[in-house]
Amino acid sequence: GNDAALGDGTHPLQTFHGAIARANAVGAADMSIELAAGTYAFASEGTDSPVVINQDMVINAADVTLDGAGDHGDAPDPWISGLIIGPGAANVTINGLIIVNFKDGIVLNSDGGCLTLAGVNVSQCETGFKVVDTYQSTVDLTGSSFEDNRIGLHVTGGSAGNLFSFGAFDNNQADGIRLESDGESPDDNRFEGIQISGNAGNGILILDGSGNVISGCAISGNNHSQTAYGGIAVFSGCNQVVDSIFDQNSCYGVYADNALSAQPFMAANNSWISGDGAPSGQGPGSGDAVSDYVEFTPWDGYVDTGDDDNDGWSNTAEQQAGTNQFDATDYPTTTAFTVGGPGADDDNWGTADYPLQTLHGAVARINTLAEADYTINLATGIYDLGIEEDSPLSPVYNVSIIGSRIEADATILDGAGAANWLNGLTVNLG
Repeated sequence: GNDAALGDGTHPLQTFHGAIARANAVGAADMSIELAAGTYAFASEGTDSPVVINQDMVINAADVTLDGAGDHGDAPDPWISGLIIGPGAANVTINGLIIVNFKDGIVLNSDGGCLTLAGVNVSQCETGFKVVDTYQSTVDLTGSSFEDNRIGLHVTGGSAGNLFSFGAFDNNQADGIRLESDGESPDDNRFEGIQISGNAGNGILILDGSGNVISGCAISGNNHSQTAYGGIAVFSGCNQVVDSIFDQNSCYGVYADNALSAQPFMAANNSWISGDGAPSGQGPGSGDAVSDYVEFTPWDGYVDTGDDDNDGWSNTAEQQAGTNQFDATDYPTTTAFTVGGPGADDDNWGTADYPLQTLHGAVARINTLAEADYTINLATGIYDLGIEEDSPLSPVYNVSIIGSRIEADATILDGAGAANWLNGLTVNLG
């Protein structure tokens, strides 16, 4: 090839630098670059200067590696970033590229652009992906991975209002994702559906910025060096994580600095799949720990056992029924209760979709309600001291209890071993 050639399949260009320079100069709306398989290094490129994309384009790079290893000597502006996507590029797609041994694997400096990295792998760089002074941009990382860099993704320089989705930031030597000021703080960025796992430092470190949201991410096995804080470490207020999964992060699943004492970090509605499924530390469970200044309630599987308005219905039951848990005059009017089945819990509403767990729980619920004719539908199974409490069953209102007598699929009350539940049912007639 020759960088002075036409650049088509018959007359190819010679270097990656030459291809990007030609594309920038031509400025066609449907520009694409087809890179032949192989390794493109600064020594073989014949020039040690940055590669800056300032034009919309598609780069197809299956089995192509950009390798920045080598001695740049006294080059005044060396090729230390694998690719720089500049403000002139509004829509760039890169397919299947491997980038290694640069200071920054990819640098994004854009305003309102769209960047798609499909099946791109960046490793062995100081920073895998650096986003600086970038605003209102959409970054799709489907199938891409950033691993074995010092930092996977560094969002800095006031970058704000960007959406980062999918991809993986795994096994980096420090943090998977870092948000950090460089004169201006990174605000209102959103991270969706990203895997952040196995990083030696924090999975996500928010040093600066507000309004940043982490949603639907899988955050696991981070801080294995135990020299950082954990899955997420937050030093700046008004950020949140939601609908995400935390699993086996060392030290903390979520750590919030003392600076958040007046306004805790919002970490509600997440899944803590280690241990018993609830956060530990300041939480009540044995999953990943949460520190002080983290608002973690509710979580996936959380049951609110309180009754804020003292109307006999738990907060969870009222949330399920759509009534106001803070208004004693607004409550479910249910008179038929279901016991047993998937997701059963005695703080549930008590319908077939939200069943109670025990017969004792159903009777206790009815006894706190207004006088009426009630029905309890018992799912088939054995109701014994394995789930029932050892206390008398004594309904105070009219109640019909319906089970099954089918031998192979019966409803059985079993009081074996009970010290206080001596009668299956105690009925006081009056």
